[in-house]
Amino acid sequence: MEFRGISNIIQTLKAVQYDDGRAVRVMLSGTEGNISKVRIYCQKPSGMETYTDGTVVNDYCVLFGLTPQMLAEEGIVKSQLQLMDGEHVVTSFDFQIQVSKNRIASSNITSSKEYQALVDALKNMIVFERRLDAMQDIPTGDLATSADAALNDIKVGYDGMQYNTPGEAVRNQSKINYLNGMFGLKNTARPIALTWNVGYVRQDGKIETTGAAENYRYAVVDYISGYTYILYDTFYYKGIQPFLFVGRTTGKIYKYNDFNNVEDSTTYKIGKLPIIFPENGTLYIHAKYENAYTALVPILKQYAGINDFGDELIPDLSGTLFEMITRTFPNKGEEIPLDFVEGSGFINVSGNPASTGNTVYQHDAVEYKAFKGYILYDTFYFRLVQPFVFVGSSGKIYHYNDYRDAVDPTMYRVDQIPLIFPEDGTLYINRMEDGAHTVNPVLKSADFPKDFNKDALAVKEEEQPAYNVHDVLYGKKWAVCGDSFTDGGYSSSDEKVLIENGKYAGYNKVYGYIIGNRNNMTIQHLAVGGRTIATPADGSFSNCFSKDIYKTIDPDVDYITLYFGINDSHHEHGSTGSDGEDKTGEIPLGTIEDADESTFYGAWNVVLPYLIEHYPSAHIGIIVSNGVDRDAYRTATIEIADKWGIPYIDLNGDARTPMMIRSSNPVHSERAKQLRLVSQRVSETNQHPNASAHEYESYFIENFLRSI
Repeated sequence: MEFRGISNIIQTLKAVQYDDGRAVRVMLSGTEGNISKVRIYCQKPSGMETYTDGTVVNDYCVLFGLTPQMLAEEGIVKSQLQLMDGEHVVTSFDFQIQVSKNRIASSNITSSKEYQALVDALKNMIVFERRLDAMQDIPTGDLATSADAALNDIKVGYDGMQYNTPGEAVRNQSKINYLNGMFGLKNTARPIALTWNVGYVRQDGKIETTGAAENYRYAVVDYISGYTYILYDTFYYKGIQPFLFVGRTTGKIYKYNDFNNVEDSTTYKIGKLPIIFPENGTLYIHAKYENAYTALVPILKQYAGINDFGDELIPDLSGTLFEMITRTFPNKGEEIPLDFVEGSGFINVSGNPASTGNTVYQHDAVEYKAFKGYILYDTFYFRLVQPFVFVGSSGKIYHYNDYRDAVDPTMYRVDQIPLIFPEDGTLYINRMEDGAHTVNPVLKSADFPKDFNKDALAVKEEEQPAYNVHDVLYGKKWAVCGDSFTDGGYSSSDEKVLIENGKYAGYNKVYGYIIGNRNNMTIQHLAVGGRTIATPADGSFSNCFSKDIYKTIDPDVDYITLYFGINDSHHEHGSTGSDGEDKTGEIPLGTIEDADESTFYGAWNVVLPYLIEHYPSAHIGIIVSNGVDRDAYRTATIEIADKWGIPYIDLNGDARTPMMIRSSNPVHSERAKQLRLVSQRVSETNQHPNASAHEYESYFIENFLRSI
């Protein structure tokens, strides 16, 4: 569920009476501040109420469980979320829980009021009052030492641990609570069930499954920024990494490499490896199934606590809580002075100086504290020269590598790199100066996780990927098939509008890439201006989808949409319509019974059965084309969809879909059509949909995808 701070759209959840095993993840947007507590108020159909605590995952995500009392009554339960940051309270607009009758439960639960959040708060108040009373009874001045026994109660921690002094108890518990809350470390580490697949993931993120790869297994874990994992009983073997992480927003690849000798056949066992990344993404875990190494099947645990990392990885707890916070996370955007000494060379991937005495390269060293956040701006990758190399106190080495070609002489500029490491160490920053390629890196402190989620990743609020792991579109592959209304119908005199950020930055701002950006989808783009679905019988025109292009759709595709008709209508005998494309070759409308690709009806009757047969698991949908020369093409497309049982969305406008530019639907007024034309066209001389029209239609096309 998504909670927008400025939205008043009522969202509905569905549940079954008496269940207690359901939880709801709520993604927050339009809110600011640090959320310290969340509570859920529910009013059942009878008017009885529940008021319970939820769990704060981070400032953008909260969880709450559905209790048997929330779901005790069949019908609509009116609900609200209450977010608190210590000083302020924000209450969400209403959402609903639609409770269905439980036909299996052997006994009913009597509906009653449930105020567990208030009960828990009251219990805490009783504890606080008792401790305040003890403190108020302490004599002052010279008599204070005689009352130390009154503070014994405060010396006992919430977990039963006995501290040496009351001050130590308060300070240490505050720090541990802060650290656990800061990293989302709410519970003791618990094992994550891993499903093993044959093969391994290469260092460039590609998967190998044949040959020597058959001796390995890999598991896939969906990683959410801020959660901490620990990988136990793992290994490094030649180029096989214990883990590989692909960032969802930036596409960056993070890996472990012990750099002893990447060609060495020795297997290096690693007992315990902490894992934390500054963005959402996919975490790949490797296991080895071969001869003596069959026992190397790693264990992954989530929700790691501070103690799970070991003493050497715990951030410095000395001083006051404020000093600790300031030390761990320096002020946002503070530039760290760097002193690049001429002739110092660069630090290589083994952590050693190289090219010393060379005036082209210099480096500087920064002492690093575990979990401190930095951002490295305006840096570069050049051959084997890394933008940074980090040498941890454990001897482990971390570095950046874009894996394109380690010996390529081209210099790659890198704008922003988020840096965070799980141990103390030395961070080396490399600089380059050779006249044509002078690069002066800038290192700034970061406010984790806000800088990593927004500033460092340069993701606009409205273009951030959906973090809900239950999103049916997330990470899926979509074959987007169509013509210029899908590809972006810009002429040479038009200024193209491109997507600015995210996975498809630099691509035309059209509905396919916009939706792909929002949902981290892989787009197979099979749309070209002037394309028809039919193929003229005389073969004089070749930009035809039915001319075997439909057979090039990837075999692992999850979604297929077909958006054709406008150019087929331009190829009809006697047509006067054109959008500047080639009209060579005649394409008749034909009849619903046609069985060859030379007519509009016939081409659909060739393409659709092939897709249904060869892509049985794919979700196939038809987008009924606007912009056709006559309405018969719109109605023919709908007839075809009904014939083959394929769902469709009509961009000409109907009871469920807004009317878009150049609608042929006769039920809409000419005035309405003209208003849409003026607001949604590229220009007066270019009647293709503009970027705003693509953005507008992307939302209901996305909802259409979710429904098929």
